[in-house]
Amino acid sequence: MDDFFKSEQLRKTNILINAIWAAVIFMNVTFGIAIFVLPEFITRYLTFIVVSWVAAIILIFLTKKSKIKLSALLYLILFIWLIFGGAWTGGGIRGHGLKLLPIVVLFAGLTLEKKGIWLFTILTSLCGLGLVFAEYYMFLPRLEPLGQDATIHWVYQTTCIFLLAFLAYLAVRDLKKSLRNVQVELAHSKEMEEKYRLILESFPDIYFQTDVEGKIIVVSPSVKACIGYDVVDVVGRNISEFYLDSKAGNAFLVDLKTNEYVRNYELDMVSKEGNVIKTIISSRFIYDENANQIGVEGTIHDITKMQEAKDLLKIHHKELLDIAFLQSHIVRRPVATILGLIRLIDVEDRNNPINFEVIKHLETAAKELDSVIKKIIEKTHRIQEITEKKIE
Repeated sequence: MDDFFKSEQLRKTNILINAIWAAVIFMNVTFGIAIFVLPEFITRYLTFIVVSWVAAIILIFLTKKSKIKLSALLYLILFIWLIFGGAWTGGGIRGHGLKLLPIVVLFAGLTLEKKGIWLFTILTSLCGLGLVFAEYYMFLPRLEPLGQDATIHWVYQTTCIFLLAFLAYLAVRDLKKSLRNVQVELAHSKEMEEKYRLILESFPDIYFQTDVEGKIIVVSPSVKACIGYDVVDVVGRNISEFYLDSKAGNAFLVDLKTNEYVRNYELDMVSKEGNVIKTIISSRFIYDENANQIGVEGTIHDITKMQEAKDLLKIHHKELLDIAFLQSHIVRRPVATILGLIRLIDVEDRNNPINFEVIKHLETAAKELDSVIKKIIEKTHRIQEITEKKIE
């Protein structure tokens, strides 16, 4: 917005300065020829020349100080004063200077807004009408234009034509420049749009925008890979339609309204096939240039596989804890029993009845140990089976 304002200021400054210099030069040439043709009015024309130069220098100074509108208004008022002031003492409505009136309107159109154009159009028309009434009631000191020489008529008409042509040239040049700027902006916009489209299409997460009612207005193509819907199937629908639990969706919205920004909010969604998709949503409100809330934008990241991996780790952890318990407690008991019974064996007298009793107890302890080992193997196989199933 600031760049646009500066560009517009510079445009009007250049037009105004060029128009001021052109008017001064053409009028000075006109008045110089008029002095040569009508030397008896030299004081009148020299006054116009001096006034035009002094006014031009002051107004250009104001223009360069960014007082563009003030400079344009003052210059137009000066123009009207020179034209109608000169006409009052130089033939009224028939005065030569009135040929320059169209320049006032065109100049207003180049430097002021639409209201300014109509204001000075009406003002010059009323001033002309005032000269008509002044002539009708015999208020004018002179009813005929200064000098009837054909050269004077030609000079004023030529000045008007050249000034109109120069102002038209400024207008056309400005229009061409504006068109070039528009073309550059359009090309830049298309380039940025293409970059935005490529980024959006390559974005792995779902990017979305909704209006204030939750209706989806923009969504990235990644929605297809995430929940199975095409973009055209999603746009226009309310985002709450894709939540697994409407209460959880409402809680998310309450959190968003409270904080105006939510990050990594866990929310389950439903795919086109009816599968539950674990997601985290980061979202915020979006506003227009007047700070009015116009919708919500955010990203949705699929964490289904990550959640499955967490669940698998939990199962692994539980099974490993069970194995550790079996190894540290259950296995120790039959092992300790076996070690104790071995010490009771009578090695010197193998026929000792105690040996037979010890052997029976060893067999029982061995079977108990074998049972525990089988449980450990089963839990190990269970971990492997669960891992392979989750990978599939």
